[in-house]
Amino acid sequence: MDHLRSLELGAANGRRDELIQGVLDGRVTGTAVPFASYGVAYEEVEKIGELLAVTRDGERQGVVEVTDVVLHQLKAVPDEVVAREAGDQPADQWREQRARDWEEAGTPSADTSEIVCVTFRLLDTDDVERVLADRDEDAVAQSDAEEQARRRGQESLREGGEVPTAPLNG
Repeated sequence: MDHLRSLELGAANGRRDELIQGVLDGRVTGTAVPFASYGVAYEEVEKIGELLAVTRDGERQGVVEVTDVVLHQLKAVPDEVVAREAGDQPADQWREQRARDWEEAGTPSADTSEIVCVTFRLLDTDDVERVLADRDEDAVAQSDAEEQARRRGQESLREGGEVPTAPLNG
């Protein structure tokens, strides 16, 4: 799947299919995950600009691009963040339900638990291909720059000089 991580949705509460369909329909544009889950159930916190595969039964259904990542205490997750995942469900009701869901999944949560709130946008197929191609070009350019810097360093050492220490990215 182009080495994309998966966007995990609704693991504990059986709402996975509903949430995936909501992402594909454009109704769901965010999710929330207890920070304590990272490093256990998840690899690492999502990054702005990261592409995530929306999968169902191991098959890619779509791709989203992360547009925002914010940390809030559960009791302070803003209504607009709740609406990105839950539509018009009242925020207090959402907080209670999510705390139960996370508890069932093995991550107990309290009002003061830190929650990673991820906002994303669904990409169409052309956007995905363009973004992946741009990133491949950037990776090649970065690799070439690193190789040139390594060679300059080796040449400088052979000539009795110092290894250049300028940053590669700027």
